[in-house]
Amino acid sequence: MASTLVASSSTSGFFQQLPTIQPQYTYPQFAANKEETSDDAVLTRLVNQYLPPVGKEVTGKVMHEISRTVLEPAILKHAVEAETVPPSLQPLTTFGELNKNDPLVLCQGWKALKAVGIQTGVVSTAYDKSISTHKTMLLAQTPKGLSAFCVPMRREAGTGSELNGIRIQRLKNKMGTKGLPTAELELQGPRGWLVGEEGKGIKEI
Repeated sequence: MASTLVASSSTSGFFQQLPTIQPQYTYPQFAANKEETSDDAVLTRLVNQYLPPVGKEVTGKVMHEISRTVLEPAILKHAVEAETVPPSLQPLTTFGELNKNDPLVLCQGWKALKAVGIQTGVVSTAYDKSISTHKTMLLAQTPKGLSAFCVPMRREAGTGSELNGIRIQRLKNKMGTKGLPTAELELQGPRGWLVGEEGKGIKEI
């Protein structure tokens, strides 16, 4: 006799089995057995093919640790918050003045992920500072043509600092990763330094 079907609900019935997410990369010397490999076979082949022998061991061990760090429950929780609570813009202060200090509002999950990235050395591998850009190279029109300038993102203001003539006009509504803010910037008299010969900015860049 066939069993009686029971209607599914939020607490009973059919539930899809939760996926098991494997680390994206496994350093060969840390594998428990020959069958234990990374979840991304292409990444493993790229590491073996392109990384020089001198840096392969150091880079491989770092990638091994990061591949496991990003799967920790606390990190996944921060990632969910960063995606569900997107960045917002607060262009004015409480009294209606232009917010030159920190107009970009980020959730705690985003800030926590930034701290993890700095702590694990994800950014310091390619840059000297933290995850944020402290300086930028830009092109500006001068009497001799397009010229390259080095412009700090912030400048001193009293006892603290403020944005260096940079105004965040709006945040873009992207189709992809909304947790990573992309903004349209407006320059209003930023302080900068000429790089190279005036009028040859394209060449300098």
